[in-house]
Amino acid sequence: MEDDFRDRKPVLKFFGAVLLFVAIIAALFGGIYLSNHIFLDNSSLKLNKSDVRLEDDFYSNVNYDVIKKMKIPSSSSSWSKFHDAQMIVNTKKQSIISKIIEDEDFSNENMENYLELYTDYNARNKRGLSELKPYFEMIDKAKTIDEFNEILLTFDHDLNSGALYSFGISEDLYDSSRKVIYFSPITIEENFEVYTLDKYSRYKKEYEKYRRKLLKMAGYSEDEIDSFHKKLYDFINTVQAKSIVLSEISDPLEVYNKYTLDDIKKNFKNIPIFQFLQRYNLDDQDFYIFYDMDHYIALDKYYNVDNLDFFKMLEKLVILERVGIYYTTDDMLRLQVELDNKIMGYTRDILDYKYEVITNIKETSIQDELATLYEKKYYTSEDKEDIRKIIEEVRKYYQEIIKDCEWLDESTKEEALNKLSSIKVNIGYQGQDGNTSKLEFVSKKDGGTIISNHILENRYLFDNLVLDLNSESDGSISFDDFEVNAYYNPLDNSINFTAAFKELYGDEDDYYKLLAYVGTVAGHEMSHAFDLSGSKYDENGNVRDWWTAKDKENYEKLTKKIISYYDKYKVSKYNVNGKNTLSENIADLASMKCMMKIMKEKGAKEEDYKTFFEAYANLWASKEKDEAFEYQVLNDTHSPNKVRVNAVLSSIPEFYEVYNIKKSDKMYVKEEDRVGLW
Repeated sequence: MEDDFRDRKPVLKFFGAVLLFVAIIAALFGGIYLSNHIFLDNSSLKLNKSDVRLEDDFYSNVNYDVIKKMKIPSSSSSWSKFHDAQMIVNTKKQSIISKIIEDEDFSNENMENYLELYTDYNARNKRGLSELKPYFEMIDKAKTIDEFNEILLTFDHDLNSGALYSFGISEDLYDSSRKVIYFSPITIEENFEVYTLDKYSRYKKEYEKYRRKLLKMAGYSEDEIDSFHKKLYDFINTVQAKSIVLSEISDPLEVYNKYTLDDIKKNFKNIPIFQFLQRYNLDDQDFYIFYDMDHYIALDKYYNVDNLDFFKMLEKLVILERVGIYYTTDDMLRLQVELDNKIMGYTRDILDYKYEVITNIKETSIQDELATLYEKKYYTSEDKEDIRKIIEEVRKYYQEIIKDCEWLDESTKEEALNKLSSIKVNIGYQGQDGNTSKLEFVSKKDGGTIISNHILENRYLFDNLVLDLNSESDGSISFDDFEVNAYYNPLDNSINFTAAFKELYGDEDDYYKLLAYVGTVAGHEMSHAFDLSGSKYDENGNVRDWWTAKDKENYEKLTKKIISYYDKYKVSKYNVNGKNTLSENIADLASMKCMMKIMKEKGAKEEDYKTFFEAYANLWASKEKDEAFEYQVLNDTHSPNKVRVNAVLSSIPEFYEVYNIKKSDKMYVKEEDRVGLW
C-alpha cells in the first residue's frame, strides 16, 4: 500500500455495505495509521536546520534531515515512516505469494480462472460496455417510479449499485452478540464542503470533468450531461446537505436510530426500502437501523416522477463507476487514474491500478495461508509477547490515571476500571477471511467473463450477507493483518495490533524508543475506550450510558478547551478543525500522560526523556503534497502529524523541563492554557 486514500479504489471479495460499516467504525475509532498522510509545512524545508529551532518547532527540528532527504514516491502523494514500513511489508508479502504460487503442489483453480479473465485485457477492451448495456436498456424502459424501483431491486443483487440506499448487516451497537440490518446515507462525494466552500472548488471541477468524460464514453450528449449536472448540484444542495457531518459520526447515539417496518412504510413513499426488505425476506425484524434518517426523508421527497430521468442517469453513473471502470476497458480505467492523479497529486498510470487488483485477487484467495506463513517467517511469538508486555504496562498506568481523575464520579471510575480490565488484546492474524472460498467462478473456456463473474460474486456475497443475519457475532471486525496499523474496536472492547506493525520499529531494542513507537500507540488506542464515543460502550462492547450527568458536564467543559487549543494550530494555509479531530487529540494527549507516568516509575533520566521525545517525533515524520494534505483536512479525524507532535508536547510539563522551554519560545504555551482530559 502506498497511500491511505483508497476510497475510490477497486475492492474485491467484499460486499460494499459491510465495508461501509467498517468505514464508519474506522471513523469512530480509527486506527493510528489513518492519519499518517499529513502535509509538512514546506516553508521549514527552505530553511537551514539551524533556522528551525527545537524550542520553536520540535517536530521539524528533530525530523529535518530525514524529511529533507526523502522524496515522495511518484506513485504516491506522501512519504512517511509508515510508508517505508508498509513498503517493507509489501515486499515480504509478495515474496511469499510468489513462492506459494510457484510451488508445484499449490493449486487454486478458482483464483487462476478469475485471474485469466481479469488479465485478458484484449477481450475486455473488445467487449467494452456491451455487458452493461442490457442493464442500461432496462433503466431506459422505466417510465414510472414503480417500474424503476423494480429494476433497482434486481440491480441490488447483481451489481451492488446502491444509488438510492446503502444496505448492510452487522453487529447491533446495543448488543454486539446479535446482527441487525442498517441503512447508511448515500453520498455523491466524500464531503459536502467540496460543493460549498470556494477553497475546495478544485474538487468540484475535477469531479465534474471526470463524470463528463465517463458519461460521454457511455454515449451521452453534451446537452444531456449539462442537464444532469445542473440537477446533480440541486440534489447535493437539497439532499446531501441534510446528511450527517463528520463531527456527528463520532457519536454512536447519533447514528443509531431504530425504525420498525411500519415506520419505514410510513416514512418512505417512493424509495423502495420496504419492497427491498420483502424481496429478500428481511421483513421479519423487530427494527432496522438508519444512520441518518433526515437524509433518507429528504431523499424520498426528492425521488419523484419529476426527477426520475435524473435518478435513471445517476444509477447508470454509479454502475459505470463501480463496474465499468474496473472491469471493462483501459480507456475507462484511465478516467479514474486521471481523476486520482489530479485530486491526490499522483503520477500513476493504469498499470499501478491493475497490479493492485491482481495482488488483491491473489492475497484474498490465499489469505489464511499467506498470513500464517508471513507470521511464521517475520513475526514470532516473542515479537507478540514484547508488544503484549508494553500494552499491559500501559493498562497498569491507565488504572492510575483513571483513579486520579478529579472530574469523574466514583461510580463512573469503577465502571471505567472494569472496562479497562476487560479490554482484550489481539496481536497478529485472527484467522478471519473474506468468506469467498466456496464461490466458484466460471472459467473462460466455459464462457465466463470478468463481468459475469463479478455479478456472480455480488449475488454470492449478497446472499451470504443475508444468511449471516441470524448468525451469532463475537463483535469483532476483520482488519488487514498486512497493514501497518493498530486500532481499538468498541464492539468487543479490544486493542488490536497487526503483524505488519512491527516494521515500524524492526529490531529496535532501546526501551525508550520502543515506548515511543509502541507504547504511545497502545496508549492512544486504549484512550479510545474512554473518549466521546468509547465512553458510550461498556466492557462487553454494547452501547450503554454509564456516565453521570455531572461527568458529562465536566467533559464538555474540558473538551471545549481542547477544541479551542487545537483550532489555533495551523499547517500550511489550513487550520486544524478541533471539533472534528477531538477524539484523536484526546487519545494523543492521554497516551503521552500515560508515557510520562511510566517513565517516572522507571526512573528515566534526562537523556532517556530526550530519546523518547525524539523517537516520538520520528514516528510521525512525513512529507506530503498539498493535494493530499487538503484531502486529509476535509476527511480525516486526526490532526496533522506536525501538530500531533508539537501540540501534544507543548501540553506536557516534562517536555518543558527536559528542553528548558521558555516563554519566548514558540513551543511555549501558558500553563493555564495547556490541555488534557485525563
